[in-house]
Amino acid sequence: MAEVRNKRRTPSQNSRWILLGGVVLFAALGAGTLHALGVIRVPGLPGGVSAKEDRTGKTAVWVTSRKVSAFDKVAEADLVDPKGQPAIRWLDAEDVKEKGFISNRGDILGRVLKNDKGPGYAFKESDFYPRGTPASPSAAIEAGFVGIWTDPKDIDGLSKLERGELFQILGITERRDGAQAQAKDIDTKEAQSISSAFGAATELIVHHGRVIVGLGSSKQDKEMFLEMSAEDVERLASAQRRRAALRCVTLSTTAPIAEREKIEAKDRPDTQQIMLLDGKGGRETIVPKASQEKQR
Repeated sequence: MAEVRNKRRTPSQNSRWILLGGVVLFAALGAGTLHALGVIRVPGLPGGVSAKEDRTGKTAVWVTSRKVSAFDKVAEADLVDPKGQPAIRWLDAEDVKEKGFISNRGDILGRVLKNDKGPGYAFKESDFYPRGTPASPSAAIEAGFVGIWTDPKDIDGLSKLERGELFQILGITERRDGAQAQAKDIDTKEAQSISSAFGAATELIVHHGRVIVGLGSSKQDKEMFLEMSAEDVERLASAQRRRAALRCVTLSTTAPIAEREKIEAKDRPDTQQIMLLDGKGGRETIVPKASQEKQR
């Protein structure tokens, strides 16, 4: 009886089989992508563009497969539909060029969006912040301003504002007995000076405010991200320390900047500008004018 021996593959044969498998896998993935784009038609594969569809004069552009929020980076999953196919739309080439839609996937992935984008929308370069921008609301802060996270519960009306709305904040300071004011308590002295003519006084706390991130629909959201000037942040913190009643007023978001109605305390006939000495050289603030009787 003849002896039967099992043949063993040499390492070089194993390498060839691994290489061949890799080539087949790469070809299959490439064919699947081309099928989804409609460049070729692979029988038996679902989806893809019908071979009968005329794509003459059209360009493939990438679209969102789901909602992508502002300040988020576009991820792989945002460009794949529920069936696992690339989220592609064929549009008229002239429209693509005129509207600036992006057809290169590499110009989209990892970029940070300026605004929310719903499913099915194509991308433009203007949709994104510059390359390398961190995925953070701080990207929306304009030059010369700062961002601040704050709980709006103590500022009347602020929680109702949405992203992009402009606002100012007024502070209403109650009158305090002069005997309670101490020289070292700058905030108390300021509150007393402002309200010396009336039982309560209104002060402009935040001159320029813009909502970058609102509370949204989630009940878990507790804070809003706001854009202000550094001086406004300081005034707001001072008003909160002296427990002034804070009220938010909104400004037009459609009127030109020069025509927007703003509260300008210095223009009111019943106010005057005074210097408060605080050990740092002093600073000016707006206070109600004292009545004629008090001036005598």
